[in-house]
Amino acid sequence: MIADAIVVLGCAIRENGDPSPALERRIALGARLFQHRAAERIIASGGRRWSDHIEAVIIERALRDKGVPAGAIVLELCSLTTLENGRYVAELLRTMDGMDGRRALIATSSWHMARAIANFRRWGVEAIAPPDSYLESSPVSASVRLREGVCAWADSVMMPRNR
Repeated sequence: MIADAIVVLGCAIRENGDPSPALERRIALGARLFQHRAAERIIASGGRRWSDHIEAVIIERALRDKGVPAGAIVLELCSLTTLENGRYVAELLRTMDGMDGRRALIATSSWHMARAIANFRRWGVEAIAPPDSYLESSPVSASVRLREGVCAWADSVMMPRNR
């Protein structure tokens, strides 16, 4: 085991409840890491609703479809942002039985990885990226890069200074 948990971060969900291509890649990454025994648990993180579908619930269903046992999946249903993913997962990790609650392997899009890791570390989680061989590259538009820059700035402004 290289982490206390693998954390699959939420992303867009189609109106019919299917994961978007980006979320499907995150789920597939989390399942691959679990199958390679990177951690004993997976946290499905995301409370955002897309129509009638909640990110973490859709992630859990897709992970089970990929062979991850239901007992290995923990739902984090409160977060609406990447900053909140870090906060609520940090709280979960500290309370999980038999774990020191410090190290999380992050399953997200390659373009989102740096900001996600920075946000988890702000909450005291030793967040790590999977090896590059696990990551699938996808084209990143200028608008996505701009959004990530703006969100990184907003995250730094919104982070409480006295934890």
